[in-house]
Amino acid sequence: MAKDKSETHENILKAARAEFMKNGFEKASIREIAKRAGVTSAALYRHCTDKEDLFSQLVEPSICEFRQWRKNHIATKYAQIEEKVSATELMKNNDIDMIREVIYPHRKDFVLILTKSEGTRYENFLHNMVNEDQKEMLKVLDFLKSRGNKVVEVSEKEMHTILSAAYTAMLEPVIHNYTQAETEHCLSVVEDFFMPGWQKLMGF
Repeated sequence: MAKDKSETHENILKAARAEFMKNGFEKASIREIAKRAGVTSAALYRHCTDKEDLFSQLVEPSICEFRQWRKNHIATKYAQIEEKVSATELMKNNDIDMIREVIYPHRKDFVLILTKSEGTRYENFLHNMVNEDQKEMLKVLDFLKSRGNKVVEVSEKEMHTILSAAYTAMLEPVIHNYTQAETEHCLSVVEDFFMPGWQKLMGF
């Protein structure tokens, strides 16, 4: 569906966000969304195909930005490994920065995704993200090993556990609506805690 920037459409999205935040996707009511937006249910369906389409319209732009950040990040890191940059340089601009640059600025969308999306295709977002990162990190370790780094051998399950712990910690400030100052402090603590472990795994 083409993006509709009309005032009515924006009101519907605002109403949908409020309803999803209050009740979660499964318990959210199309009738209540229409009521909040000041339109009939029939009129609302001119702006979406169904309830999940409304949810998608709210969160998909942020997810696209998130995916693009990760794509650029991975390409940059492989290039840096090839260039044999220092460990300090390689560890810059990591997943903590992804939280700062993408997820926190769009925290309302990611709270919906992470806590209110049961019943949608986004309900396993965090698990899927960890699975994707798990595969990518194991590839990175193999790549570093082929370039002479004395990497630590880890299994898929071990990597999954490490990444799950890291993402859970990084996302806590977002899920619990910390202030920006509180978020920055907590992310710095998480970075200080996990970074030595990542450096050890990567053979630095």
